[in-house]
Amino acid sequence: RYNDNISNLSTFFIDYNGASGVVTKDNLKRALTISGLIELLTDCELDVVFKCFSVDRKRNQMFDFKNFLFVTSELYKM
Repeated sequence: RYNDNISNLSTFFIDYNGASGVVTKDNLKRALTISGLIELLTDCELDVVFKCFSVDRKRNQMFDFKNFLFVTSELYKM
């Protein structure tokens, strides 16, 4: 089940901004909503995840989904 969710998330993120590896917070929320994973997080938890994996791009905070997917896959292996 986990691998399916990660695969799906990767697809959603790539749809929003594939080549760069980053998406806006709104696109993060959209991807989590479409995948059904948004229901597992409180607003506070979502903010923490965004802050932990955010990077500055042209003076905007963006979500580094490639790093997020890598870290979550490594955690799943544990």
